[in-house]
Amino acid sequence: MVRKGAIFLISAVLAAAALAHAGHAPIAAAKPTYAADAARAAPFELFRGSRIIVEGTINGRATPMILDSGAGMTVVDSAYAERIGLKGGSALSVRGAAGNVPGKIAGGVTLTAGGLTLRDLNVLIIDLAPVARAIGREMPVILGRDAFKAGLVTIDFPKRTIAFAPRTGFTPPAGAARLALGDDAGLPSVTLAVAGGAPIEATLDLGNGGTLILAKNYWKDRPELANLRHAETQSGGVGGIKLARKVTLPRVDFAGMRLANVPAVLNEDAQSLPTSGGNLGIEMLKSFVVTIDDSGGAMYLAPGDGPPRFARERAGVRTEFAGDRLKVAYVSPDGPAAAAGLKAGDEIVAIDGRRIGKEYYSHAEWVRGDAGRAVALERADGSTVTVTLADYF
Repeated sequence: MVRKGAIFLISAVLAAAALAHAGHAPIAAAKPTYAADAARAAPFELFRGSRIIVEGTINGRATPMILDSGAGMTVVDSAYAERIGLKGGSALSVRGAAGNVPGKIAGGVTLTAGGLTLRDLNVLIIDLAPVARAIGREMPVILGRDAFKAGLVTIDFPKRTIAFAPRTGFTPPAGAARLALGDDAGLPSVTLAVAGGAPIEATLDLGNGGTLILAKNYWKDRPELANLRHAETQSGGVGGIKLARKVTLPRVDFAGMRLANVPAVLNEDAQSLPTSGGNLGIEMLKSFVVTIDDSGGAMYLAPGDGPPRFARERAGVRTEFAGDRLKVAYVSPDGPAAAAGLKAGDEIVAIDGRRIGKEYYSHAEWVRGDAGRAVALERADGSTVTVTLADYF
């Protein structure tokens, strides 16, 4: 997900379903049931245009959840788990975006979301605070692939509604394009082609708020990709972040569409996820009504409000929300923010005269404004730096 000059994956970048717990028994699947009116769509929040937030419960406690097809299992933040009395078992190590992080498994959980109830659910407990700071929102629960394995998930992006329903009597949506849904190391995947190359498998990752991330072993020996104009960026999530390249792909063939000028990220670290193929994010899907039939091995894209339109990041800066300010965590040396003099460690207290506060994320992202727009950033020391947004990659 493109977030202020960097890519932050929540899930496949988070757990990638690859739990490093050799010797442990396989994690049992939850027992799903559905309410009689489960197919009725409920509203969801598309936070900052890149996170699906649904309302649900954990062991009877109302809890907002980030829906993430790229999380191999449902994840609960360690601080939140402690707050609600959710205890984990033995410690284990979890594969993250750029390294391993410690975690625990808790069993016997009951989770609800919409008309779906998952009983005897096993959840992963880890510290989500670093990603929450980067995204700018508390992340008590990430509803992972458990919800998708249970039945159908239909996300109407134009109408901002979602429905969880059983597969019984399912009829594919009329006029929808059908994509085969594969399995990539325990995560759903789809096929696409980049710059006229052979088709590749890309993890379907709703926790990636951007378009596409490509593994280093895929692009490094392809001159048409390796020689693209690029800017330094960062990519990662749970487990850390690593340097990467931000590029504009000349062509991506996906779901019967030929898409031009697609902003994307190329991993520089061969061990960063994805380590092969690609990772397809939410930005590629936001124009459609998406039905994911995980157990049926298919995803359907019905026309919504036209072909994908890609938001572009135009500043080259990553900030972390800190109450009454934004802390600058990273500045791309190739971007407009660096050219204007913004530095890592700076603290921004106002943008174009609007003070930073808890309502900050209710406004449009300034980094995704039109090219040529000048944005005045007031720093905590009283100085102002003006960043002129530009297409810098």
